[in-house]
Amino acid sequence: MLAGAHVSRMHNPLLDGPTDARIAAFANLIERGTPPKGHELDALCAALGDASKAVQRRSAEALATLAERGVPLGDRLQALLEAADLRQRWGAAYALSLIGPLSLAALPTLLEVLSSHDGDLRWAAADLLKRLAEHHRDAVVDQLLAGARASGNQRKMALYCLRDLDVAAGFDAAVAGLAEGDIESRLAALALIAKVHPSAAVAAPHIVTLLDDADPRMQRAAAATLGSLGVSSGEVIDALHRAAASSDPSLQRAAERSLRLLRPGLASS
Repeated sequence: MLAGAHVSRMHNPLLDGPTDARIAAFANLIERGTPPKGHELDALCAALGDASKAVQRRSAEALATLAERGVPLGDRLQALLEAADLRQRWGAAYALSLIGPLSLAALPTLLEVLSSHDGDLRWAAADLLKRLAEHHRDAVVDQLLAGARASGNQRKMALYCLRDLDVAAGFDAAVAGLAEGDIESRLAALALIAKVHPSAAVAAPHIVTLLDDADPRMQRAAAATLGSLGVSSGEVIDALHRAAASSDPSLQRAAERSLRLLRPGLASS
């Protein structure tokens, strides 16, 4: 039976019962020492779409172990990358990542998971996207640049991925992102600009304006970032002095730390 098709749940310990019992059934299947039967492989593949992340993870690990032993699973798992259910597709992508390098067929699923409300899944998908970029950088970067101009979690996660991949073209998307979207996405844009920019002198003015942002979190992040950027221009120093005089103690501390970092540069200028 092809993975993703209907699997009978009658008296099936791989699919029914408490999470701990099912995980134990996965372990027993691996430890048994005899090749798994078709319906057992179907059950493991079905578990990749389970509502429990623990079940998803352990079923993926079991499938990876079986693949290492020579059980042919590639076609089953690749087929699941076309499943209608996102959890099923994500589970298949994760299982395939444990077996070897992912193919581009996993890219749409990983991008979709970047929008998930589950932070653990978002960061796991980001890690797999960065690994996928090791072999398919252009395709992954193109999609991340598009995601960086989307909205919500996808924008935020795409910006962090572009930062970690050191994508120069991400700078413009991040500058645009500073003025748009939720605070989490805007903080991600700041993080990208701080690392990936044409020059620190080009990045600094964009960050200085954030010291007057409406959100105190952005003000504090900008103040801290300016110290690590290393630009000690008059504009930067004056802005940090104003921030250090703020009534917000956290902003004061961030600005004062940055001023201490930048003062050696002032002394040598």
